[in-house]
Amino acid sequence: MRFGIIGPCEDEIMPFIYKMDSKIIEESAKLKFHIGTYLGIDVVSLFCGVCKVNAAIATQILISKYDVTHILVVGVAGAIDKTLKLAGLERQEERIQACLTRLQNGYWMILNGQTINLPKTSKF
Repeated sequence: MRFGIIGPCEDEIMPFIYKMDSKIIEESAKLKFHIGTYLGIDVVSLFCGVCKVNAAIATQILISKYDVTHILVVGVAGAIDKTLKLAGLERQEERIQACLTRLQNGYWMILNGQTINLPKTSKF
């Protein structure tokens, strides 16, 4: 059994990677894969960047190259709360499908078929 653990943002995954034992770092598709153990469990962890496509690429590499049997995607997913702890779990009650695309006039969020203009100062 080997777990693949994906974090969209460095701030979300690096605290976990720092706690891993026996780390080896390999690069594939410009992504850094941290191979090691956590609590005696084989894991391969990485920061993939925000975007469904990035997560899909990372997932495929974890399956094809590192033979992971389970995949966890970690992060706040909008649930920023000071009471949440590292390795804590939140049950997802609702979810919204959202895609970002960049247009000439800035970032736009396409949300449930509606387009919303975000200010150019928005950071992703």
